[in-house]
Amino acid sequence: MVQCASEISWDPADTDGLSEDWLDRLLDAVDGNTVVRTPVGMLFAGVSQIERLLAHPALKVPVVEQYELMGVSEAILERARRVILGLDGAPHTRLRRLVSRAFTQRAVERLAETMRSYLVPRLDDVDGEVDFIDEIVGDYPAAIIGGLLGLPAADLPHLTSIAQVITSSQFSLDVDRAHQYLAAAAECDAYLADLVTSKRKAPGDDILTHLTQVGVEGDSLSDAEIVSLCASLMNAGIDTTRNQISLGMTLFARLPEQWNRLRDESVLVGNAVEEILRFLPVTPLLTRLNTEALTFDGVDVPERTYISLGVAAANRDSTLNTGDALTFDVSRPNPRHFTFGHGAHFCVGAALARLEMRELLTQMVSRFVSVEVVGQAPRRSAMGVYGVKNLTLRLDRQRQNAS
Repeated sequence: MVQCASEISWDPADTDGLSEDWLDRLLDAVDGNTVVRTPVGMLFAGVSQIERLLAHPALKVPVVEQYELMGVSEAILERARRVILGLDGAPHTRLRRLVSRAFTQRAVERLAETMRSYLVPRLDDVDGEVDFIDEIVGDYPAAIIGGLLGLPAADLPHLTSIAQVITSSQFSLDVDRAHQYLAAAAECDAYLADLVTSKRKAPGDDILTHLTQVGVEGDSLSDAEIVSLCASLMNAGIDTTRNQISLGMTLFARLPEQWNRLRDESVLVGNAVEEILRFLPVTPLLTRLNTEALTFDGVDVPERTYISLGVAAANRDSTLNTGDALTFDVSRPNPRHFTFGHGAHFCVGAALARLEMRELLTQMVSRFVSVEVVGQAPRRSAMGVYGVKNLTLRLDRQRQNAS
């Protein structure tokens, strides 16, 4: 039987204002327990627990339920009911299979040259201090997912700012932040609805056009379904990857020997991507709600308990990986993690995110001998997409010896 720790006063979802020690505080709060009571429910942090809970049919992503608790309008609830992340079973499978083919490993590998075309001119201009988010990585994932969806390039900076609001506040239990999310989501939906209309009149070679033309089990998708599906792909595809890359850069700045190892052995770039995802994930917590009372590993979990899954803690569990799981090591063999989830809701864009990170690291290690953080790198809330709010880096180039 698993021992459940007494309730902790620190809420792991309340991370505003915390610095880079946030994960250390999470690990201290768990303190060897795989189940911890929090002010809002329960936190499970064991590897086996997270693996089983993410696949458990009684658990769901509480997209609708959290807004029901806040007493929002029926129109808002109706939008929430269409979000693919909150769907399960046949409705979820119906929508997911429409887009999954565009995100297979084979499909996304064709985008590698597009990624290089974006990165090379920007990185070639850098030698010294650079606002890494604004000048390098901020619009990088947006350019790639935008091209797939058929979004006009001129609109991408604004859509990136919308995505940041949505992903940073979507699962907040704070009413003010929830209202920020709803306002941004409404703007996103209105934009995509207009774009759907345009695509019906002037089709293109993109996912959005494809969705306006296909049928599902004899029925075509409604415009509302297309908007919801594309909004989910756009917002997740834009904000998660740029934050994961930025977190990775803070690791290399803190551990220069790892950057040097990667420069010496560029074959490790793919491995380094997985190690970044494992060690400092943009999804340190995944949120679920159980639709029925459970007794899980001997612990009673009442119906409709707000369950936090401590992905960041499980990723550093020694039972999941070989070697010292509490250290960041780009040479770690086959790093394993739950950062992309597990089960039916495993991230559909995982292959794309991995390639975006791989291409960026490949370009950077061939140019820069060192990575340093200039000033502070304040963190975002972990209730949603964790990341870095601002990041100024000093990137020094290899100097050629005079002949």
